[in-house]
Amino acid sequence: MTATTTSECVSTVPSTSAESVPAKPVAVAPDGKASLNGFLVKKCVTKAEVVWCLNTIATHRSFRSAAASAALFPIMFPTYDVAKKLQLGKDKVGYTICYGIAPYFRNRLLSKLHSVPHVVVAFDESLYKIAQKEQMDVLITFWDPADDVVKTRYLTSCFLGHTRAEDLAAAFKKATENIEPAKILQLSMDGPNVNLKLLKSLKQEFSASDGNQNIVDIGSCGLHVVSGAFKTGHNVTKWNTVVFLRSLYNLFKNVPARRADYVNFTGSILFPLKSVRWLENGKALARALQVLPNVVKYVEHVKKEKKLPACGSYAHVETAVKDEMLPVKLAFMLSVSEELEPFLAEFQTEKPMLPFLATALDSLLRSLLGRIVLKEKLDAAGTFSKLIKIDLENPNNIIGIAAFDIGLAAKSLQGERASRSYVQVCSNSTAQVRLRKFDRARERLEKLWVELCASSHEELLLFVKIVLCLSHGNSSVERGFSVSKECLVENMKEESLVAQRLVYDEVSAAGGVAKVDVTDKMIDMVRSSNIKWKEDRERKKKERLDVLDAERKKKRTAALVKELESKKQKLMEDAQLQVSMLQQEIESLKQ
Repeated sequence: MTATTTSECVSTVPSTSAESVPAKPVAVAPDGKASLNGFLVKKCVTKAEVVWCLNTIATHRSFRSAAASAALFPIMFPTYDVAKKLQLGKDKVGYTICYGIAPYFRNRLLSKLHSVPHVVVAFDESLYKIAQKEQMDVLITFWDPADDVVKTRYLTSCFLGHTRAEDLAAAFKKATENIEPAKILQLSMDGPNVNLKLLKSLKQEFSASDGNQNIVDIGSCGLHVVSGAFKTGHNVTKWNTVVFLRSLYNLFKNVPARRADYVNFTGSILFPLKSVRWLENGKALARALQVLPNVVKYVEHVKKEKKLPACGSYAHVETAVKDEMLPVKLAFMLSVSEELEPFLAEFQTEKPMLPFLATALDSLLRSLLGRIVLKEKLDAAGTFSKLIKIDLENPNNIIGIAAFDIGLAAKSLQGERASRSYVQVCSNSTAQVRLRKFDRARERLEKLWVELCASSHEELLLFVKIVLCLSHGNSSVERGFSVSKECLVENMKEESLVAQRLVYDEVSAAGGVAKVDVTDKMIDMVRSSNIKWKEDRERKKKERLDVLDAERKKKRTAALVKELESKKQKLMEDAQLQVSMLQQEIESLKQ
């Protein structure tokens, strides 16, 4: 399908000059030419509306705001036919996006997935505050043969009340109903037990339906494991440093009087930073160390003036600064955090990084263990499996306390042919030079291997495509929740959120609104979106009426049952009275 070109739209715009030119009689164009010109103007108007709707999603504007801005275009560009004919009300912006653009992008994505041999499905859950439901985002990773790169795309979102394993399984099946189960290579997720239970049930189900299908299981998100290890280590120490950091930030947050007192007592305008997950903990710890002397001064002055802040944050801070080891604890946590953060920063990406994960984890663990474990013990543990088996309870493996460094400042899926091809490629001198020059921070790994396997290594390239599609973490899904928060407006419907996420994902993948290819097929779907919107509105109206009708029938039935029960009770009472009277009469006759 051909795309609408810029030249087509430009041809409908009247030319202007700096000088005032007297009006000339305009010759009447033949019917055919007028009809063609009208068609082109209409097409360009639709394209302009599409582009403005795409921009609305890319900039996270509300439909009402987008419509208000579009109403100014005829005033801003009075000589442009397209601007004059542009009509974008709030409702039209909404149904153009939800029933035109989003379905087009979704159909295009599903069409791509039909032609790929394997996909990796990633999912995660977060609270959708507007609807007070759990939002389960589902993303797809696959090798795109058109560009020979691994791509991660948003598929859909499901909204749940409960998030038990069976609820997640039902939502997962609904989200992936258009994907052949045999194509699912891996499930990428974080590590709660409910997710592991879901993985186990899906593996059993897939194995029962197709004995040859196995979901690759390389564990949960590597980023969560490292971040969780840092949290676990902190909890084991019982230092409550995170509580201190949070209290330190909240003590001065949105309280001008305390901030003024702090500046007055210390002469400093440097305040604590907010403690967050993952990549920002180091900054919060470093700032806490920097302002700690001033915080101690602030607490001392507050005590002297006997104007103690009546909040829990102050109580935590006052208790914490009494600990003489607090600076040492903060510094140690900072040194560990600074060692973890480069790993988290490097692997929090959509680029294929799984081949580097094991080596990076091994290096990270060796560096951390090197603070307390004897060097000869680390050297003896030549493999990762041996490294994690070092007994840290054995004093013979541990260096002396005085020497502690507290740091103050996949198995081949294609078999022997792929293995032989790998050896051949790595033995090639040209390939060795290319591998040594590879910079994973600036280059794409899949581009490298497509280049190395370009000639006669099809089996190896197939293996590479599978491995590079495997997920090394769940950061892509979690970033999506941040996108959702930016899209949210009050009373937003669930289907509108899903549509906006689909459009935003496509715009981001294209590199911006200006680079999105507005095809004739997209224009056709946009033009039919009004009909689909009205049909869906009528369907929902009918469903609401059906629900109301069912509720009314239920109420009428309940009222009828109640009435019959009342009659039954009255008849039973009358019958009981008759029985009693007859019994009395019988008794009197017997006497």
